Amino acid sequence: ADQWVLACRDAFNGLDLWKRPIANWGWSKWSAVEVGGTMRFRAPDQIFRRLVAADGAVYVTLGFNEPVVSLDGKTGKTIKEYDGTDNTATIKFKDGILYLTKNVLDEPPGKTIMAVDAKTGKILWKRKGLRGITHQGTEMKRFTDAHLTIGEKHVFFLDGDDIGALDIKTGQEAWRTPRPEMKKGVFGHYNFNFMNFCTLVYH
Repeated sequence: ADQWVLACRDAFNGLDLWKRPIANWGWSKWSAVEVGGTMRFRAPDQIFRRLVAADGAVYVTLGFNEPVVSLDGKTGKTIKEYDGTDNTATIKFKDGILYLTKNVLDEPPGKTIMAVDAKTGKILWKRKGLRGITHQGTEMKRFTDAHLTIGEKHVFFLDGDDIGALDIKTGQEAWRTPRPEMKKGVFGHYNFNFMNFCTLVYH
């Protein structure tokens, strides 16, 4: 059986410092379909965007649909669990604020962006009704990604064919513009939307 853990090691010598078990993880948690034994190699891109270490704490989801928690960086013990953050797909941290995207699978189009005070857990603002994007063509396509990127005054995101910006303090949409056009009709051996193989960078 799968045995997943979040592990912390000493960066100097690699010694184990602490571990936290993760029960709700693995391909069977994000797919009800097994395809010829290949599902263990497939995963939503967003699972790599859920771990942040900052200010002596580790912010993470200890399960695929679990809420965000903050852990003590030295001991791994839970400091705080953040209410209303279940199904978080992406975690970003800036100046004491957590910026999150949530999967909203039963409410099309399926993405919510929110800001949460990392110390108090208070939800500062929430922006619903976004779609995100996905390059996946398989059953993974329902797990879209907003490619959340934090700037000085704005939170940037990808949403369908658009790039958007939210005011970092209020969550109000500041602007939205179409993404640059890319070559269409490009297909390979796997079922991918190659137009959505992209990265959002702020500079």
